[in-house]
Amino acid sequence: MADTLVQDVTNIMASYRDLVKRNPTYTDPDGNKVEFSFSDLTSIRKVIEAMKLADYYYLSDEFSHMIEEWYSQYDGLEPEDIRVSEFTRTPSDLTFIKSDIWLNKEGKSYTPSKQPPNYVDGYLCQRTEDGTVIVMFVGTNAIPQAIGSYHPTDGVVMGERFQRLTVGNKIGWKQMLLVVAACCEIINHPRFVTASPAGTRQQRKYAKRAEGIAVEAWHKISWDINKPVQAKGNQGRSGYNMPLHYTRGYFRKAKEHWNDVVQWKDGTWKKWVEGYWAGHPAFGIKKGYHAPTVGVSK
Repeated sequence: MADTLVQDVTNIMASYRDLVKRNPTYTDPDGNKVEFSFSDLTSIRKVIEAMKLADYYYLSDEFSHMIEEWYSQYDGLEPEDIRVSEFTRTPSDLTFIKSDIWLNKEGKSYTPSKQPPNYVDGYLCQRTEDGTVIVMFVGTNAIPQAIGSYHPTDGVVMGERFQRLTVGNKIGWKQMLLVVAACCEIINHPRFVTASPAGTRQQRKYAKRAEGIAVEAWHKISWDINKPVQAKGNQGRSGYNMPLHYTRGYFRKAKEHWNDVVQWKDGTWKKWVEGYWAGHPAFGIKKGYHAPTVGVSK
């Protein structure tokens, strides 16, 4: 999909302004016509104001395999058991992320079926003073949905509607939240990605006039082909020529006096090492899998 971030955001905001003016009805999952409530319209108004102040980021499907692999470490976990790294913080207090990456129930990327004409969506994220990232799903002619939030220490909390969803939709909501976290982790690794202005100069200037969005707020994230990442512990070998791959977090041996260590049942001390990316997509993408086993392999 072409980079249409500026136009898509303009369409979402124009759609929300139209909804507020018309106070229309929408069709619920049972096919009933329902009028937008006061809380619905209030939520839409808040989103309009927030989107004026947000920074905007676009990640295309070139990152799909990377996000698949990142998500695989959480596949099958309940939201309350998920912990994300410090790198998943949003780059701004208010951040809008548009991503072409969607995951199916198996955690594999796919292209969604045809959407209604002119339909676009994305994630409006607010980072609060305690480091919590609140994620809201927004789209043209759609009520903003508070998907949930995540915090490196406190974990993941799903939105109020989560418990009323079907099993399949629960998986979808969890995936959307984690796709946002993965996108932020990519954005926050400048060693192998670069941010350039999204859209044309004319589009950005029009968005400034029509929506009040700063011209410099738009970012397109792409690979920085000049800065491959060397794998830890691979100095002196061909680390720079390795395909992009993900090493999931693990506990390493530690000393009792180190910071952030835990004591295991056997009396030894361990320190958690966050997962990290190494290599470069110019040499391919190495997809791994994690299959914990019980007992001794023969």
